Amino acid sequence: MSVFLILISSFIVRSVKIDSLKCGDPAFYKSFINFKQGKSVSIPDIDRVIRKLVKSNYASQAKVQVSRDSGNFVDITLNIRENPRIDTIIFKGNKKISRKVLADTISIKPGLPYSEEQAFETARFIEHMYARKGYNQAEVSPSFKFISSCQGILTLNVKEHKKNVIKSIEIVGAFKFNAHKILKKLKNKPKGFLRSGKFDEEKFNTDIKTVTDFYHNRGFPEATVDSYNIKHQGKYIYIKIYVTEGKKYYFGTYSFEGNKLFDRKTLDGMVIFRPGRAFSSEKLKKTVQNIASAYGDSGYIYLNVLPDEEIANDSTINLNFKITENNRIRIREIGIKGNTKTYDNVIRRELTLFPGDYFSRKQAIKSQRNLYYLNYFKNLSLDFRPVAEDSSLIDLSIKVEEKPTGTFGVGATYSQLDGLSAYLQMQEPNFLGRGEIAGGMIEYGGKRRNFSLNFTEPWIGGRRRSVGFSLYHTIHYLPDYNERKTGGSVNYSEAIFNDYTKIGFGYTIEKNYVYDISAPYQDLPYYEEWISKGPVLTSTGSINFQRDTRDRSFNAMKGAKTLVTMEIAGGPFLGDVDFIKTEFEQAKLFNYRGKLISALRIKAGLLNGLKQNNDVPFYERFFLGDIGPYGLRGYELRSVGPYENGVNIGGRFYNIFTFEERYRVNENMYGLIFFDAGNSFLNTYKSRPFVLKKGAGIGIRMQMPMLGIIGFDMAYGFENGHGKWVPHIQMGTSF
Repeated sequence: MSVFLILISSFIVRSVKIDSLKCGDPAFYKSFINFKQGKSVSIPDIDRVIRKLVKSNYASQAKVQVSRDSGNFVDITLNIRENPRIDTIIFKGNKKISRKVLADTISIKPGLPYSEEQAFETARFIEHMYARKGYNQAEVSPSFKFISSCQGILTLNVKEHKKNVIKSIEIVGAFKFNAHKILKKLKNKPKGFLRSGKFDEEKFNTDIKTVTDFYHNRGFPEATVDSYNIKHQGKYIYIKIYVTEGKKYYFGTYSFEGNKLFDRKTLDGMVIFRPGRAFSSEKLKKTVQNIASAYGDSGYIYLNVLPDEEIANDSTINLNFKITENNRIRIREIGIKGNTKTYDNVIRRELTLFPGDYFSRKQAIKSQRNLYYLNYFKNLSLDFRPVAEDSSLIDLSIKVEEKPTGTFGVGATYSQLDGLSAYLQMQEPNFLGRGEIAGGMIEYGGKRRNFSLNFTEPWIGGRRRSVGFSLYHTIHYLPDYNERKTGGSVNYSEAIFNDYTKIGFGYTIEKNYVYDISAPYQDLPYYEEWISKGPVLTSTGSINFQRDTRDRSFNAMKGAKTLVTMEIAGGPFLGDVDFIKTEFEQAKLFNYRGKLISALRIKAGLLNGLKQNNDVPFYERFFLGDIGPYGLRGYELRSVGPYENGVNIGGRFYNIFTFEERYRVNENMYGLIFFDAGNSFLNTYKSRPFVLKKGAGIGIRMQMPMLGIIGFDMAYGFENGHGKWVPHIQMGTSF
């Protein structure tokens, strides 16, 4: 048998032998290299396996010997110098970060192979963990002690040193601006009142760019950060940033070259700077973006805009925007990937781009918003690919990652008002993947019994026309009276003007029976009338107007929602009850700082009888408190309103103001702090806009598979007695 370098392109494996092993199992390495008997392999294949084996950290060195007698069959012998295995990992000197946190965070674990390179990387990783906690001088040194020829103990010795805080930051060379004005923009700040002074290296890299951007956007485009010095002295950090400001420049004249689609007047409207003002790189960049967006909305996605700068009069920058329009692009086809449940047509009908259309950036963004708003998808992306045969065509690809949409629950609930109830509930907003909404609930308890069924088809005739119905039967044993409702409703809505705006119509008919009214209410003349009425038929027509520009239905980051509804019971709709109810809601989201979203909402409602105000059933009046349509956190359910003879008789006018500051943890969760203020008044004449019940607290919202949107709030009611904390469990979200 001879041993030689094989100079053929490939050969057939006859046998594989693992040699020089002391610790590992030959079967493991054979499965790792995957050179099976009878398999065709080449020299590059062997080279890749060796590199893969060494990179895996199981071996520090590997050599391959290839032998053959005749023909194309070979015997492969693999000589491996193994790395020892880690038996135990010991942390010494760590006090500020627990052993469990360190062990769970690092990538090396007991049972895995050890190498000096990986141990060094682990030590640096732990040092970064300490730095994020403010221990910037922490040192970690690894050591490895053999306890056998194949195993050893890895010890990570930690010297934490003192926690570092920034004592001062100095901008050296800042003459044109007050340095304090620059320091306010930095993420790292000296220790002070309500400021930890912790130094963050990653944020410091951003701070360096912030300093240059500060100058570049205030007339100093040549300003640079020449260097910086970070000095540790005891627990304090002293930082000096050295800048060269350069000369101040101003915007001069501007012109356009190569523009055919838009004339000069149209392009002028896209320029956000003015001649004679201090030069700003940000304003120049925004102007280029405005031009590119306008062209992109018209199909010119390969547009090139080059602002050519010319210095005049030693301090003025004249600009010539050289525009290369290139081809106007049409869409050839639109492909959809990743949807395993949702039908393609359910996705396509939400798009505002179609094959044959010119591409529009604006419509692409709107299409993504429409798909996100369905709340069917965890992630989605819209990409395009040029068509090789025709440079004026592109293919769009929509890739989605679906998430569980339905909620299904079997269990029990308990509340102070309703006691203990068992329930079976199902709600599916994407029924059978067709985008239909179907749901039902059966609930049985000592104080509440409920049956409901609903179905909605959101698209009729290929347009945003929604038709739905619901059926229900409810018995509710309230503290002050018992109520039984049996009825159903139908509704219709249609998009008007645009996809964000809808108008809807509905009709509800139900049999209401209020009985066993408690003694305190029976003494009020208004309630006496209803004691003897028995079951009444309520026939109600409604109209609503809604505009919703939020980017998604749950955990939205921006947008607004407006809702106006009017219900008329009786009158032209007949029945035994006559009233008119009007409600208004306006909500707005402000995203100033990435994950922080400010949310504002105002709600108000008015309820009057069609003939006289006493025609309004007392159970239709506005009782505020707890959560829900008339929620006021910090107060118990139905506890806020006008009182008479010591009981809440409900109001015919209410208003609620809500402010929330939300922290967006991820797509499916956010935390919040909130402030609510509101009240319910007997009528508009007796309303007092500034006499409001106020509550504040903290909460959390989560969207969970099979459970839907759930949340918990803990609120303090300032006018709840002498002040009181009240917990609230939220199912769904109010806005």
